[in-house]
Amino acid sequence: MAQSRDYARAHARIFVETMRTACQHGIRRQLRTQSGFSDSLLANNYTWRDWIRDSEVPKELRQYFLTIVTRAPFLNGLDDLQEQETGFEFAIGHRSAEGLGATYLMGDLAISLLSEDEWDTHKVTLKINELLCDGSLRAFDSNIHHASRKEHIAVNHKNWIKEKLSLSVTDGTELWERSPTFFPSLLFCSSVQDQMVRLPKDALPAILRGLFCLEEYCRGWQSGGFNQNLLGCASSSESEATRNQYREERTFLCQDGTERFFNYHVKPGRPWRIHYDPSPGPGRLFIGYVGEHLRTVRHNH
Repeated sequence: MAQSRDYARAHARIFVETMRTACQHGIRRQLRTQSGFSDSLLANNYTWRDWIRDSEVPKELRQYFLTIVTRAPFLNGLDDLQEQETGFEFAIGHRSAEGLGATYLMGDLAISLLSEDEWDTHKVTLKINELLCDGSLRAFDSNIHHASRKEHIAVNHKNWIKEKLSLSVTDGTELWERSPTFFPSLLFCSSVQDQMVRLPKDALPAILRGLFCLEEYCRGWQSGGFNQNLLGCASSSESEATRNQYREERTFLCQDGTERFFNYHVKPGRPWRIHYDPSPGPGRLFIGYVGEHLRTVRHNH
């Protein structure tokens, strides 16, 4: 427990900011924990439930926490997880570690309260005992993806999360449905829905990679003009000849009701392209087209 309520508020703020950063990078907005979590103590006579009602904590922070922590099912309501846990014991040091064990079995991210220095790490070594079918015991260690501050997400887990999301998206329809969560800074034109749901499965890793590059750029683009050289992936504008000959194919109706010519596109991998427009920025981009290479004066198909 924290030494005082002030320390407890600081710990809770870092915890919620870590969750928010994880969600911004694409982790689902669900905290899997025990059903009595809200009654666990942050400080003497001060629980998470007290923190939720604490007027000295910013209201926006408390509301964000509630949208995540109250979503069922809790760990003890996941039947598949309970079945997997049979025959396993999990520990860190000499302490039982059910939450880290669930993280191991589910292949997800562990989040800890930064209450001790030992949790200030992006990787936790979990000791595992597994009871095998023949009755023998197998003991081994496993490194768990872990975070207790937002920097652990942004610096250490960014690429792992992208890879995990790429593997978890099964088709273009699912990608479209999860795009508001994955890419909150990107404003998709209505035409993109049909394009995205028709994407073949082998296009998904490249398209995800390109969209994540655009989303990440938007998070860092808080002021000033747009600079395509900072996107982190190959980007270019159309030649004058292509603009003159194929302008209509690159003109899309945006969310604000205005039709725009999309001069820029990223090239996440052959033959895929994502056409975008920086008009709503800083911090936002329109997405007008997702799919195969559009016609140009040099590339006509």
